[in-house]
Amino acid sequence: MKGNLITIIFITFNFALAEDYKVKSGHRESLQEQLEGIIRFLGSDNYDFTLVENFVKCNEDFKKLTFRNCSWEQKSKITRIHMEAFRLGSFLEQEVAAYLDKPEIISQPKHLENIQKIADKVNCINSKIDKARFRCDDHAKRCNGSVNAYTQKKTDFSFLAALFYDMGSVILCDRMLREGEKMHHQAGVFIHELAHQCGVNDLHYLDHNNMSVQDYQNFNVPATTRVNDVLDKIVTGEIVVPPEVDSTNIENFINQHIKDSTVDNADNYSVWAIGGFCLPGYDCQNRSPATN
Repeated sequence: MKGNLITIIFITFNFALAEDYKVKSGHRESLQEQLEGIIRFLGSDNYDFTLVENFVKCNEDFKKLTFRNCSWEQKSKITRIHMEAFRLGSFLEQEVAAYLDKPEIISQPKHLENIQKIADKVNCINSKIDKARFRCDDHAKRCNGSVNAYTQKKTDFSFLAALFYDMGSVILCDRMLREGEKMHHQAGVFIHELAHQCGVNDLHYLDHNNMSVQDYQNFNVPATTRVNDVLDKIVTGEIVVPPEVDSTNIENFINQHIKDSTVDNADNYSVWAIGGFCLPGYDCQNRSPATN
């Protein structure tokens, strides 16, 4: 980061407002160098962001990270997760774009349509990574059980959402930032939540907790939701079984609720970002099914 190109202003905050940390999003490949340069300037030998209690602002072509209710230790972890999400998002964007040049994709209208839709979603995700907003709030009602983070889906944005849920923020639960959690998995969770902000749904959850990067590379992303996904939604009441459905027609009822999840499933984007892209129904099945 060159001093003659950047003006850095430091203002210390002693009250609980959102802090901004701006980095130059147009130069993703040098993001870590930029951040470490700022820390060196501040005099931290080990680049520990917990020691940086400043409001840092660079010139106007910089995007910003915004934190609410986050300790400096949490900000340190989030910043590292954000850097990994930058890397994974760029990786995924390049891989998806490469599929648009494949003759076998171009010759199949349905595959081409899906790739174009996925490319639009990935571009949206990356645009949101550039100006991410985080809120640390383990006391929220939704921070329970296996929940790592949550956000408002694009279609859910409203005045009330902006007022009470910090519209556009990814709300992080403590378990998301706990020690021992794999960095690639944390970055994948962040990408999953940003997919929601781009209008992507949770059609089903893929079983990828505690997986290594190699496991992600072998993961077969399904093209549709599964029978168990429908049964789970029946149990939770999300899908209501009408009285006329019985043992003679329950199979048809379940099949009617199996959906194409190629584009519209948030977990797909985190799996693709970490393990590499594959197109469900085209080449994902070539991956090893043993890790599913």
